[in-house]
Amino acid sequence: MNIVSIKDVSKNVKETPLFTGVSFGIDEGERIGFVGPNGCGKSTFLRLLLNEEPTDSGSIALSRELTVDILEQRPAFDADTTIKSFLYAGRAPLLKLVAEYEACLHEVSSSKTENKALQQKLTKLTQQMEEQNGFALEHTYESLLSELGMYECLDNLMSTLSGGMVKKAALARVFTSHPKLLLLDEPTNHLDIETIEWLEKKLLSYSGTFILVTHDRWFLDSVCNVMLDIDRCKINKYEGNFSTYLRRKKERAEEEARHDARREAILTVELEWLKRGPKARALKDSHRKARIQAMLDERHAKQTQMEEFSAVSHRLGGKVLNLKNVCKSWENGKNVINPFSYEFTKGERIGIIGPNGSGKSTFLDMIAGRTPVSSGEADCGVNTVFGYFDQTAKFVDRELTVLEYMRNIARHVKLKDGTMCSIEQFLEKFLFPQEMFNQKLSYLSGGELRRLQLIQILAAAPNFLLFDEPTNDFDIQTISILEDFLKDFDGCILTVSHDRAFLDSVTDFLFVFDGNGNISYFAGGYADYRAYLTEKESTDSAKEKKTETDRDKKSSTPQKEEKKRLTFKEKQEFDGLMDVISALEEEKAELETFFSSPETASSSATIGEKQKRYETVLGLIQEKTQRWEYLAEFAN
Repeated sequence: MNIVSIKDVSKNVKETPLFTGVSFGIDEGERIGFVGPNGCGKSTFLRLLLNEEPTDSGSIALSRELTVDILEQRPAFDADTTIKSFLYAGRAPLLKLVAEYEACLHEVSSSKTENKALQQKLTKLTQQMEEQNGFALEHTYESLLSELGMYECLDNLMSTLSGGMVKKAALARVFTSHPKLLLLDEPTNHLDIETIEWLEKKLLSYSGTFILVTHDRWFLDSVCNVMLDIDRCKINKYEGNFSTYLRRKKERAEEEARHDARREAILTVELEWLKRGPKARALKDSHRKARIQAMLDERHAKQTQMEEFSAVSHRLGGKVLNLKNVCKSWENGKNVINPFSYEFTKGERIGIIGPNGSGKSTFLDMIAGRTPVSSGEADCGVNTVFGYFDQTAKFVDRELTVLEYMRNIARHVKLKDGTMCSIEQFLEKFLFPQEMFNQKLSYLSGGELRRLQLIQILAAAPNFLLFDEPTNDFDIQTISILEDFLKDFDGCILTVSHDRAFLDSVTDFLFVFDGNGNISYFAGGYADYRAYLTEKESTDSAKEKKTETDRDKKSSTPQKEEKKRLTFKEKQEFDGLMDVISALEEEKAELETFFSSPETASSSATIGEKQKRYETVLGLIQEKTQRWEYLAEFAN
């Protein structure tokens, strides 16, 4: 069933077209991934679906009963907003209904006189709350926030939360409203891998339709069955997950390459025609000239793809970096990193994973010398040159132009093939065309600033790269180019990332932070680590099941008394028991002799006493023998 119909939609920003003549439909139950370069209009397109921005032309029709909500890339809130008030302040119809019901209830309870109209309104709202399950909203929030580890901090201010905690609160809000069309703009940014995997499961079981803007390729592969991309102002739709999309994109690129070859052949002829003399030009057809111009424009558009790159780094010495029992604790005495030692060697590629707040960024800051260690030592080699790509994209002077900023770093960059590249050429390799060289940093987008920060780090030729969430704010094309660069990088790499595909591509070893200050090692990429955890969970589950089975068997079977050592008194008793038993056996034999004697029959009274004694002796022999056998088990 079609729930959204998009027909001939175009949108410009400052007279620059984002997309033109877009037409396609969205069907119920589609799980859509949306990709494209930074600044191509993905977030703008989501706002068009929300009707928060008008189209320049064309139309977007939503089905009558369709409800739409969005997880924004950077959720907005006031400084004094608590988590609880943030959760109940969403745009979703259910949240608005709850707010209206509570306001009406408060008005009725505070009214001193009976107001029939107000009572009728409350009755109607109560019915709607029952129909839409509004009374269960608090319980739903409780369940979601418990899963996300946030239920105990509802009164905390949103302004005091980390980016990951803000994103978790926003996720709880949109999932509780359960719109029929859910829009998610970069939902995995700032989340740890554990929460990303929680989100994957949530989306896989989601009964509505969603459109997901993300650069997380693993995530796209896991949850999407349809892909959208923006390419040269057109939005294209592909059936299948991200891997299928890449395959079909490759097939499309091969077809376009054949088309480009045909275009170049035609252009050769047409450009020659344009060069003819004045007489020929007088007869030229205006439509033909327009076609030639269109082919030239298409050629230019194809040439603005980012080039692959590699740069020379400083030579590493024998000693790279030795961490000797480094530890970090805060002023409250809490250890964020317990004593940790490691000796880095040339060419190591190490990924860092762990929950939000476990000290990953602090660890990088300690290595880079930005944060002092509380104890221990970070012993750095004399030839080690760090390049730290942190999360902040800090720039001292935002009034500098792009070219001025880069010329403060370097004038030339030596490429790995030995050639020298001007800083202008280096910028162009990263899709900073000449017309952007004189643009001030303050006018750049977040993604452009991050890309510029990456360029200046690589231009300085470091030999030890520190990355803190390097894929945040990058589009998939930039991430792929960065991965290609890192594969040829011969220095050390230490990267914090929630991007599992990136970790698998560039690392072969993991530092695993457990959230309690401890760091463990794992040899392999993230896919290997995930497989290890799955196998471990399976093994632990089998062991637990076996333990429960053994416990059940134990409880239903009489158990022997636990083995112990004899006390001094019990040892004395054991040593004397054989003599007692021997004496009783002798007495028993004497009694049996008495009973068999001819004289015994003459004294019935004596026989009665002897009979009782005989029975007593038999009982004592059995009792003492069993006691001896019991003590004998512990005598050795």
